Amino acid sequence: MDKERRGSGFDKRDRRDTLEIISLNEAVAAVNVESLMPPDWQEQIGEVVKEYGKLVALPGGKVSTSLEDDTFTTVYTVVKGQDIEVSLPWLWRLYQGPFRELVSQAAEQEVEVDPDKKFGANINTLTKSTQRDGYELHTDINHWTGLLAVTTMHEGDGGELIHVLPDGTRKETRIQAGILYIFDGHNHPHKDYDNVKIIPVYK
Repeated sequence: MDKERRGSGFDKRDRRDTLEIISLNEAVAAVNVESLMPPDWQEQIGEVVKEYGKLVALPGGKVSTSLEDDTFTTVYTVVKGQDIEVSLPWLWRLYQGPFRELVSQAAEQEVEVDPDKKFGANINTLTKSTQRDGYELHTDINHWTGLLAVTTMHEGDGGELIHVLPDGTRKETRIQAGILYIFDGHNHPHKDYDNVKIIPVYK
């Protein structure tokens, strides 16, 4: 695709183009942001993953935020922020503007984008063919996370977003394409399974 042209709680049958933030559970809020994106947004993102994606094998405990041991390996494909800025400028603008404003609203405080473009926003892809146990259980360095789902995961497909609350309770969220899931990634350990998602993080 020419680079210049790349410019649950929700019922899929009744999507609304409003930007109403809904609380799904104690850990996660969500908002339908499809109206902010171009009609072919999923296809554009898929092309960028093919062109810029790098396969990563991350051993448990490799980074300070990991809550897994070295017997766990996360295998996924990542597109870093610098490549998103160049190849998907409309998505980068959403990260810096409307998505940041929505996260601020959900957080009830003003949040800022991460100045490090490499890690501020990533596209992560996990597939059943490359991993068994999903992304490792971890926390985030930055406080707030907005996870934009690119794929819809149906019952039995996997793809759950899992949070662990302070009392040990696990909350599962089945992700749906076009929804921005907002949560405190610093204080709530979380993991997910096979899916494609955009992860903007905020301070």
